[in-house]
Amino acid sequence: MEAIFLWGIMIIVFCILFYRAKPAGKGEWHDDFLSLETSKSLLGIAAVLIVLHHLAQLLGNLGMNQGPLVCLESVGVCFVGLFFFFSGYGLIYSKNRKTDYLKGFLGKRLPGILIPFYFCIIIFVVFSLLMHMPMSAMELVAYLSGWWLLNTQMWYIVEIAFFYLAFYFVFKHVKKEKTGIVIMGVLIGIMVVASILIGHGPECESDKWLQGEWWFNTSFMFLFGMIMAHSEEKIIAFVKKRYPIVLLLCLVAAIGLSFPVNAMVEMGTYYCEYEGSFTILQIFMIKFVTLLCQFAMVFFADAVVLMAMMKIKCGNRITRSLGSVSLELYLIHNLYLIMFGYMGIGGIKNPAMLVYAAVICSLITAYIIHVPIRLLCSKFACRFTCSVRSTVSQTAPPA
Repeated sequence: MEAIFLWGIMIIVFCILFYRAKPAGKGEWHDDFLSLETSKSLLGIAAVLIVLHHLAQLLGNLGMNQGPLVCLESVGVCFVGLFFFFSGYGLIYSKNRKTDYLKGFLGKRLPGILIPFYFCIIIFVVFSLLMHMPMSAMELVAYLSGWWLLNTQMWYIVEIAFFYLAFYFVFKHVKKEKTGIVIMGVLIGIMVVASILIGHGPECESDKWLQGEWWFNTSFMFLFGMIMAHSEEKIIAFVKKRYPIVLLLCLVAAIGLSFPVNAMVEMGTYYCEYEGSFTILQIFMIKFVTLLCQFAMVFFADAVVLMAMMKIKCGNRITRSLGSVSLELYLIHNLYLIMFGYMGIGGIKNPAMLVYAAVICSLITAYIIHVPIRLLCSKFACRFTCSVRSTVSQTAPPA
């Protein structure tokens, strides 16, 4: 019976995804498969699947029946990869099509991620204090500042903020787009190497920056998003000419790589720093090989999704609505995993009930906090725009 209800939520998600989907005819394509509207719809579903991925992990940790959710336990990285891909793609796409895109870039971009980041931090800190979790004054400051992550799933915001900063400073001084993308690749590579070497912390706490493989196993999708935007016409033309072959190869590669990747992850290769017999170089190489295989799986899996979108356009009011709160949903859902799962608040023992309670509460909360967060973002954007206009008018030459 539990499995039936768990199958129910999977069926609901995919029914929502394909509701009013529009298949392209023979020899036809949906050339807007990378548009903002389409990507928002796709990322809205991806956010829900990330929640289910974390719930699958939670059920496994609690020794509960995972049912069909078990198939999502090891593929959450693919959904995160889509977020990085579209972020990188959007930056280059907008830079090439919007006049003076970099002017005021940080003032327009950073509030959109930092305001929900700190808004949710406050929620988690208040919750922790209400639950009487031990926290010193210094720890409280560290968590409120975001230097330590009370909700470790917030790592994505820290990393994407770093990428935004790097993008701004690189392309502000580098005019040649190819060179700028190469430099971005080098910077991402440095961050990946640093994260691999830092590991998970002395006691596997993973609440500090760059601690954990999730910080780096999908990061290069941001770079591939930039490359896609830079060479979009050439890449799409290449894929269209060889669509069945490319799609089949990517699908086989994604599925084929999933087996060795799962085996390596289950062996604990990302946690090999706790094996006293390994040298630093051996630890790095073991993690690096795992990263190469896992990232290749993510790349090919996401390529399959994007190619599928070329032939089947998915998007409706529900997916667009989910896309509008995807960031809030991602940032807040761990609260209910902690409450209902690890803390046992509500006394939920049935895995299906736990999943439905966590998903429903996460969605409701995401829509509720979306209102004040967007209000704060719009106010900040308005003030910033007025400030920029004032500065421009003061420095403009007289007519």
